[in-house]
Amino acid sequence: MNLRLKYIHRYAGYVLIIVALLASYSIGTWDTDLGDYAKQINQLSNTGSLISAGQLNNRYPPITSLIYFTAFKLLGFAGKGAAILLLHTLLTLLIQRGFELLLKHFEYNASTILKKLATTIVIFNPYILSFIVRGVNSELIFICCSLYAVWFALKKGNSNTNLLITGLLAGLVILTRMQGLALAISLLILLTRRKLLPATVFALAVVLTITPWQYFNSKYGSGFIASGGLPSFRDGLSFNNKKYRQPIELPDNVKVLSDSFYYIYYTLKEGEHIAPARDEVSFVKHYLADEPKTAVELFWLKLRRSFYGTDSQNPKVEMLNKLLIGITLLFFLISSGSLVRQNNQRYNTLLLFIFTYSVLTVGMSVMVLSILRYQAPLLSFWLLVCFIAAQKLLERRHQRSILHKKHVPVPKALDHP
Repeated sequence: MNLRLKYIHRYAGYVLIIVALLASYSIGTWDTDLGDYAKQINQLSNTGSLISAGQLNNRYPPITSLIYFTAFKLLGFAGKGAAILLLHTLLTLLIQRGFELLLKHFEYNASTILKKLATTIVIFNPYILSFIVRGVNSELIFICCSLYAVWFALKKGNSNTNLLITGLLAGLVILTRMQGLALAISLLILLTRRKLLPATVFALAVVLTITPWQYFNSKYGSGFIASGGLPSFRDGLSFNNKKYRQPIELPDNVKVLSDSFYYIYYTLKEGEHIAPARDEVSFVKHYLADEPKTAVELFWLKLRRSFYGTDSQNPKVEMLNKLLIGITLLFFLISSGSLVRQNNQRYNTLLLFIFTYSVLTVGMSVMVLSILRYQAPLLSFWLLVCFIAAQKLLERRHQRSILHKKHVPVPKALDHP
């Protein structure tokens, strides 16, 4: 392969992404809405701080607002839409590169074109693509930091530098979304299986990363990392009491229990103040203990809807999510079984991490808000296993083909000249 063709193959995927994003932006499909982070970003713009009148604006963790605020400051001359475009393009390219590094770590020996195809499928699947063309959102940062945290954790050698970087990235994931705790715990379990020292270095790095924010949070705010707390429990357990969302059909017993969570929230809110953690625990324990059978039905519903949305806002989008997640999950499970049969330590380590992370992140979603985007990095990890298993299948078929050719008997007509 000549040098020019080599570089075309190497960078074609990145160029494709940049061209596609520019084309999407030019035809006006981009959303410049600040969304949930409007108050934090506007406060940073106006005061330069998230602390105002002695109160910390901690409804959401800080990393997303800080990154977009910085992008608007540096690129504000080009307009808010252009700043979001450039930031999302950078994050998308980083996600693609992170996925390539993970493929390389597991000796994904497919051709350069197939590697680019694999990473392009990850980027341009409808689920992740929706985050790319959306306005301000935390999911791209969430996915990006998660991929690199896992890559550094799996790198050979496990030097203290790698472990510190892994802990830093895991801490940033937590400061992007509370669901990042599932990633940090999964990586801690993974590292603990090796030796105690790597796990200790990693845990120390995570704690040091989140401590400055938590210090201000405890001094000027409330809760751990963010102040969602009890309102998140209320929103996750009550389906039909949100004016800005369409109601969904529920069995009568589940509807009664679901509605009770919405109304009891205001009783707790107006009653005597106790520690938020105790509020949340007593809130859930008291009302689930009275109706255990109905509670099981409610949480089974939350588990199912955590893969396509808590609230029925767009049935077509929900159907697309069901197909996308259902097909990906099916191939992930089949691919996992295939890799387990390889009896390869590296594959087993990867699968241990992904299954642990899947259980923890879906569990967190079910307990609080069953929203698909809370599992944003999960789809990338499932696809990683699918591509690795597909490559191994192709390798086995190629080897069988070679062996078959070597043992094919020579036709009798060709025995003698």
